[in-house]
Amino acid sequence: PVAASALPLTRQAPRSSFDLTIEGAPSSAYDTAADHAFAIVARSWVSRVPVSVNLSITPLFNSDSSANTQILGLARASALESLENETLGLFQIPAAEAVTGVNINEGRSGIRAFDILITINSNINWYTGTDARPGGGEWDLPTVLLHETMHGLGFHGLMEVNGGTARFGGGTTRFDQFLGNGDGCSISPFAGPGGWSRELYQAVTHNNLYFVDASGEKIARLHAPETFVVGSSVYHVSEQLDGSSNDLMTPSLPSSYARHELGEVTLRILDTLLDRNQIGARQCATLAPADTEGTPTSDTILGLSRLNFFILVGAVSS
Repeated sequence: PVAASALPLTRQAPRSSFDLTIEGAPSSAYDTAADHAFAIVARSWVSRVPVSVNLSITPLFNSDSSANTQILGLARASALESLENETLGLFQIPAAEAVTGVNINEGRSGIRAFDILITINSNINWYTGTDARPGGGEWDLPTVLLHETMHGLGFHGLMEVNGGTARFGGGTTRFDQFLGNGDGCSISPFAGPGGWSRELYQAVTHNNLYFVDASGEKIARLHAPETFVVGSSVYHVSEQLDGSSNDLMTPSLPSSYARHELGEVTLRILDTLLDRNQIGARQCATLAPADTEGTPTSDTILGLSRLNFFILVGAVSS
């Protein structure tokens, strides 16, 4: 396959196709909104293998009833795959298929037959139009579908936290491979050999986290608040990009707002993830080894499996 870094950032003609299965749609307007969103993604995602998506529209509830937010949607790939070179990290199914040209999950059953699993909250007052003009108190469905699809394609990782420590649980994804600090250096040296690391936790919670390529270029600042939020921290871009053409992958979305483009930052991240010439962020010899603790762990965090869903929230007061 062509190295993703050689692809232009401006796409026009469709470069891939998305096969969509919708469950629980209240009306055909949801189908129209979804078709619109996936047509936008198809112009940018480069793959000879069609991407199969299961979209479920069902009630979702915030576990923190006091929070002034509500969950808009959740998404993940159905599985992670290791390619022939394990140093590249674990690929989500659509990315693995894009770089190999092989329909990896063909013949699988149930949800594993799909590449991407998206859940949209039916309790939300959705705007299903395709003109990017939601009204007051309405959330734009195509925008949320674009956001969640990016989680299914690549904005995904295995970061786990336990108190003031963190680790990569079960390996690192392609996105994890490109996590770096403000110096443009990979944070992977902070990850201890099997144990929990205080330095890794510090690296992902102090607003100094970036998506960094192999040359050390900081492509995007990532969402890294001082308190780690499962489903929100690390695998979104910084809220400093709110209001710009690159704000699709910020962790929250106000009502009456729409973004029907991926933006240059999102495109560059996707291109980097598909570029097998890049193992990950630049390695710098100046980073000290991790200070680790052998804290007992489990396969879940707050009830979410390691293949956890990444959450987009909306502000109720917006």
